[in-house]
Amino acid sequence: MEKQVCEYKKDRIYHLLRERLVSNFYKPGERLPNDRSFAKEFKVSLVTLRPILKRLSEEGLLIRVLRQGTFVPPERKANTVLVVIPQNNNIENPTQYILPGIETTLPLYGLNIEIAYLEDFRKLDMKTCIEKIKQIKPYGIILFASSIMPDDPELIWAKGANVPVVIVSNRKNDNRYNLAKIGVNTKEAWISGFKYLVNKGYKKIKILTLKTDSRDWSEKELAQIYRKMGLQNPNDFFYKAIFTQESIESAIDLMIQNGIPDAIYCYSDFYASIAMNYLQKKYKKQIPEQIAIMGYCGYPGRIFLSPSLSTVDTHYKLQGQKAVKILTTAETWFQKPGIKPPIITVPFTVDEKESTSLKIVKK
Repeated sequence: MEKQVCEYKKDRIYHLLRERLVSNFYKPGERLPNDRSFAKEFKVSLVTLRPILKRLSEEGLLIRVLRQGTFVPPERKANTVLVVIPQNNNIENPTQYILPGIETTLPLYGLNIEIAYLEDFRKLDMKTCIEKIKQIKPYGIILFASSIMPDDPELIWAKGANVPVVIVSNRKNDNRYNLAKIGVNTKEAWISGFKYLVNKGYKKIKILTLKTDSRDWSEKELAQIYRKMGLQNPNDFFYKAIFTQESIESAIDLMIQNGIPDAIYCYSDFYASIAMNYLQKKYKKQIPEQIAIMGYCGYPGRIFLSPSLSTVDTHYKLQGQKAVKILTTAETWFQKPGIKPPIITVPFTVDEKESTSLKIVKK
């Protein structure tokens, strides 16, 4: 009971101080009362107060300086964040699931959003591109970079704009940009779903993946894992398809011809949705009684599939929220000699639903 009361006090004080900071109750650059004075005002101990101040500092709303005190950050001359996204509205594009996290978090810091399409920037020469960004005078830039390579021009103009930049990317080689980055460790996240299926007891697992990408895993690496775990058919488990219904269904046909699996691990929730529907309609397979289906990414609508889809949830909305939080702490890392821009890895979770709900016990 006492612990619950303490947590309630922390939340109440946190939200009160946060509201004061966002509404300019305290002036930019103002030195705040010392910790003891704050604790006395709110009638709490220093042990209760200091985690609250630390949390507000991590969110960029306070600056804590050892032996000098606690300060409100200097006034922001710009309050617009330029968010550059690919012009792709396909259901499998993660941008549309990450963006809400950005849109709902920016107002909490008194910031606005300006959305621009990556394809429009690519039509401009470098000089014009940088000039147009400077005309906006953004507080910072959030750049969706799933399709960007290290030598692509957008990385050059992003740096040339001379404002903090946060890259949203789930690709490997995290340090390639030398810019702040937020994303999931794709390789670890994807293999966690595979291990989950093995722990459930599935032995005849087949993989349905994209033709050009297997979540940073090579076929050779996966074959080694198959052998190490004693799974069946280590030479017949890898099936590739592009993201079209026809391609995915053809891959499923070939998979069934070569031996019916007891589980299929799919490149994404969208691959899984097509595969599951096709197996049910053409092959009259019951999911998960006859074949279990596992997705990857965390599509919000997966719970409305029949059966609901198990997946590795990469927490898209959280990625957007954290991208904003990194940007609001830019004064601690942007253009600071000897300090590298932060690289934040978002946690992932294996989310079991009906499509893999059966436990198989095999000796």
